[in-house]
Amino acid sequence: MNSTSLPRPAMQYLVVCCWLVAVTCGSRGSAFLQIDFIPICQVQGEGFTAPYAGQIIQTRGIVTLDLDHTSRRGFFFQDDTCDGNATTSDALFVYLGKSIDLVQTGDAVQVTGLVQEYYGLTELVTSPEEISVLSSGNALPGPIEISPPISLQAAHLYLERLEGMRVSIDQAVAVGPTGSDGRTWVVQSDLGIQRVFADDPGGTGEILCIDQEGVYPLYPEVKVGDEIAGVQGIVDYSLGVYCLQLSTPPWVTPLERGLHPPIIPEEADRGLYSAIRLATANLANLFDTEDDPGTEDTVLNSSELQRRLQKRAILVHDHLQEPALLAVQEVENSYVLQALINRPEIKAQYLYLWQNGPDRRGLDLALLYRPDLARILEYRVVQGCTSLVDGLDPDGNGDLTNPQNGLTCDTNGDGILDGNRLFSRPPLVAHVQFSPAPITNTMPTSMGESINTWILVCHFKSKTEDTDLAAYTLPRRIEQAQFITQLINQTSASHPGESIIALGDFNDLLGSQVAQILETQAFDLVWQVPHSRRYSYIFQGVSQTLDHIYTRLIPPVSAALVDIPHVNADYPATLAQVSDKVHRSSDHDPVLAVLNLHSSFSYLPLVQSHLYGVFR
Repeated sequence: MNSTSLPRPAMQYLVVCCWLVAVTCGSRGSAFLQIDFIPICQVQGEGFTAPYAGQIIQTRGIVTLDLDHTSRRGFFFQDDTCDGNATTSDALFVYLGKSIDLVQTGDAVQVTGLVQEYYGLTELVTSPEEISVLSSGNALPGPIEISPPISLQAAHLYLERLEGMRVSIDQAVAVGPTGSDGRTWVVQSDLGIQRVFADDPGGTGEILCIDQEGVYPLYPEVKVGDEIAGVQGIVDYSLGVYCLQLSTPPWVTPLERGLHPPIIPEEADRGLYSAIRLATANLANLFDTEDDPGTEDTVLNSSELQRRLQKRAILVHDHLQEPALLAVQEVENSYVLQALINRPEIKAQYLYLWQNGPDRRGLDLALLYRPDLARILEYRVVQGCTSLVDGLDPDGNGDLTNPQNGLTCDTNGDGILDGNRLFSRPPLVAHVQFSPAPITNTMPTSMGESINTWILVCHFKSKTEDTDLAAYTLPRRIEQAQFITQLINQTSASHPGESIIALGDFNDLLGSQVAQILETQAFDLVWQVPHSRRYSYIFQGVSQTLDHIYTRLIPPVSAALVDIPHVNADYPATLAQVSDKVHRSSDHDPVLAVLNLHSSFSYLPLVQSHLYGVFR
């Protein structure tokens, strides 16, 4: 449920005050007060807001999931004989405020407490003294086979009417891996869906969340495609999501599959006379071991830093095949960049472009380049100035309800500070000269004149502050997109014969308003990836593309191959702790492109693989 409520301590204080009055008058709390008995189904009601919110009531039911020994400090109970109305939930959560061994699953209990909406979950706030165990060993209400509609809005109402109740899923398939928050995202197997995409026309309401706060965890933690059978649990609501808390151990059948092969296998190299690989990769919190007092950085220990470096080096060497240019995001400083390119897994020599930026956490972007394949003619970091007052970084106060942004820049060039900086991670612009060279030693050492290209490394504002009701961050990303399109136009006007490539983590989807602005001036190479593989990130079970390569290519430069090596997004977050495996080197998948630098030569036929959706 979605109404606003008092903080939990305030609600507890109100209940305690009522009981204190009763005790002062010489009687036990609920015995003294005139408390109405209300069936659970009436407490929940038919909508998103409990009709008895803010009232002290008495009700009863069977304990279906005892979580009073966990951080939840309470239990779910259900009255299966309430009203037979499918539009009302027959269950509630009881919050005790302390960990205490008070009830057991199967107990019939009577509870007196205050009804409240706690961040969307209808619950009774009470104390142990106001709970009476009437009997024990009772049969539990039978679980309802859950089957939400595909429409997201309809699915929310469907799950609201099951809030707190016992449900089951006979067979499910994972569409989102087990995350660092312990949540896994599944759909019913009989839907015949293997993956849910953000652009699915019907919606994404069929996705169900399985949480780890129930009696049993989901084990082993799952990757996309794993099958899960025998799911039984309670429909909970926490952190804005309906989730199932498991009451019995399910069975997990892992999907057997290998890693994605290199985009250009070695045997295909001979077909290209001259090509350049470039890629973008969000390296996900690549911090160092030192505390930077000027930022809210994370301080890693030495072993954790080496683990992160090793995994990312494996990504660069094995799965990106050491591209000529690699745009990276979320790196703290030059120290971690140097440590990365010094890793023994990376065989090529790399240099890098980087400049410290104003990100609150101290995470910046950079461009790695191979001096044997590319020469930097010039580079600079550019910053925009906006009049937005949204409370967002780098100059915001972080308060979305009372936003303020410091005046740090000049919006119109009159010398007066009247705006704030547009980017926490300002774009890096590099003028790059490629010297066409063979991919194998059997080719000639030079293939014509050098080719100059402009590279724009980007990392747009994330959606961290957004809610289901408000896209707080969208206006800033829109202005960032407008800034990049203007930069593309200006660069094209001053260097009309040179290609321009903007790549990085744009934190928005294909077809979004931000993407549409960028695509007025550049083509997103991600469109060339087959739909079944067109994703670089999975959020709550929805596969989507946040990482893009926008291009304005001028002959003889053309795009030959584009792919997204899926080594991260599909896999559980715990694999980030496995040093010698690439899985979860980030929460994003990289995007890789191969550019032809000459159009006058013949190439081997490029055949689309049905297995991997890449060109070979």
